[in-house]
Amino acid sequence: MSEENPQDVVRVGGEQDSSAPENQGEDSYDLVFDKNTNELTFKDPTTGRIITFKAKIKEKEEEAPVEEVVEEGRPLTPDEFRDALQKIDALGLSWTADLQPSIRAKTPDNEAALLSNEFLELQERYPSLPRELGSVVFHTLTGSKAPEVIVGNEEVLKQKVAAVHEFVITTDYRSEFFFKHAIKVPYFTDIDWEVVFKLGEKNVKGLPAISYALLSLLFHNPSVPGRRIAGHQTATVAVNEFLVNRLIEILSEVKNALESSRTIVWDERSKPKDEVNAGTANDQKQLV
Repeated sequence: MSEENPQDVVRVGGEQDSSAPENQGEDSYDLVFDKNTNELTFKDPTTGRIITFKAKIKEKEEEAPVEEVVEEGRPLTPDEFRDALQKIDALGLSWTADLQPSIRAKTPDNEAALLSNEFLELQERYPSLPRELGSVVFHTLTGSKAPEVIVGNEEVLKQKVAAVHEFVITTDYRSEFFFKHAIKVPYFTDIDWEVVFKLGEKNVKGLPAISYALLSLLFHNPSVPGRRIAGHQTATVAVNEFLVNRLIEILSEVKNALESSRTIVWDERSKPKDEVNAGTANDQKQLV
């Protein structure tokens, strides 16, 4: 066994260290705290040994206020509604133009925001926001009556409409909305594809040995005739390289035509009333 050095044995408290020299009377210890250096010095009067501790004072941290989760079922206040839309927009996120909108990234660089703590907190705090936003947007773009139980009274609704114009409805959003909800025919949504290699064919003795692609076109049908029920349809077609190139050419032409259509001047019905009246007055002057 190793022998302990009596000088290294420190007793804190009133007990006498039997291995240290006998001390008369009560033991006393000197503790000094230096605020300049944040050091605590301990001196044992019996042995004369001095021990210095580095001290760090930790203030009591104030707990961050916990944001109240909005009760699902009640309409958001105008401030809550605007605050939620503003924060989502600031994260680089936007809304789809569905009846109950969902969130998407504005650009690929913003996709990480979908997994951010800020976005998750917004989802938890405003669970009914998508349903309420859908009602406000539908009212704003179509003029239909919005259910008060979902969006609030008329004055509240006016403020929410203003927030929607500021943070949600853009030219592209408006086009997407009416494309999805105003057309009367199925519209294309996606393509599933695969490339196959034909090894055999009925009434063919040799090996065909050709490859081609199968395209499964997915369509969304806004409503089934006679019933207001949305549904999905698929159509599968085969294409070879020649037809793929032809499709690319045709779709490029369609794309150019759509881009050009943005510059078309709208007819008189789409102009503000004052502008229409001014135009009519000018026409009358010219006729005179």
